[in-house]
Amino acid sequence: MLKVERKVGLCKSAGSGAGITEEQLGKINRFALSPLKAEDVYARKMRLAHNAIDRDKERFSEGVLKKFADTLPGKALLMGHQQGPPGKGLFFDAYLEDVSLEEAKSLTGEELMLPSTLDRVKFLIGSFYMVKKPELEGMIADIEGGVMRHVSIGFNAESRVSVSDAEGKFLYAEYRGNGEAYEGSLVWLGAQPGATMTKGASPVDIQDAEAKKTKEEKQMREITKALGLGTDATEDQAVKAIHTSGARLKFLEEVVAPLGDNASKAAVEGLLVNAEDGKAYRKDLVAKQVKWERLLGRVGDTDEACKAREAVLAKRSVGEIKDDVAHLAKSVREKFPSESAIEGGDPNGARGAGKGDGRKYHFRNQRED
Repeated sequence: MLKVERKVGLCKSAGSGAGITEEQLGKINRFALSPLKAEDVYARKMRLAHNAIDRDKERFSEGVLKKFADTLPGKALLMGHQQGPPGKGLFFDAYLEDVSLEEAKSLTGEELMLPSTLDRVKFLIGSFYMVKKPELEGMIADIEGGVMRHVSIGFNAESRVSVSDAEGKFLYAEYRGNGEAYEGSLVWLGAQPGATMTKGASPVDIQDAEAKKTKEEKQMREITKALGLGTDATEDQAVKAIHTSGARLKFLEEVVAPLGDNASKAAVEGLLVNAEDGKAYRKDLVAKQVKWERLLGRVGDTDEACKAREAVLAKRSVGEIKDDVAHLAKSVREKFPSESAIEGGDPNGARGAGKGDGRKYHFRNQRED
């Protein structure tokens, strides 16, 4: 369990940026090879991403944002997603901030648009530090003066799914499943309104976030215990248990209700979102495999035959289905080079790829004209 110390006094100020607490300095020094002092460090935080629909008609699921928060610490602060040279700073902490639409507008000055089923904005907050040195003085001055304010995330997401209304009209594309934050960058303008540096980076803010994180960890232990997994189970194991526990209503009635006030709506919804993401991703993969097998003549050319094949695939693991889809994509490309169903090497429609390491590398929030 994380230990939260209620110390609100400031350590020496990091330039004219946020004050550095002892707890923050401890997190920073996890990455420093030689211990740093508070006066050696400049630190700030940023709203790096959120779950609203952006200018490119895309959004992050809450489950993906949680994965970003887990994987952002230790990653670099870059300039304009410039790969290759070392970063200007390093992220040492990250968490999700939950606010209403009205609060989001007050905090960012932007009108955010959520899907019709949601009424809360989830911001990915990233805290970064830079080691004070003469060559960074200009950059720090520009950040403090508001000149460098727009930010962007480089990331990998497991799937990108199109969401349409009842009439089939495209609404937005949603990133779902597993994910990893690769870096955060300062950019000229982001695709996500409100993805900017923040003013309120006080020690009280950080400590309140740590208290919330500790409470959520306690709730997670109680939920996993109720699922029969034990208190040391991971979130992924809990999501898998929800998959096998039956309908959403059954989970709410048999697992959540007995927990009473100890299980907040946010904690429960976080698990359910991840479970729903996983089911949607599996459904998308199965549909793609059946579609391509039908195209190649490997399954009967009737709806009944396709449904029977889907029932068989429902018993297989996601990993096995992903492997089959990758092989099918190659066969379809060879046999039907102009087939519109082919989406390149990534069966889930990746936006871009990084150089050198073969990983999908998405540049989020960077305005694309």
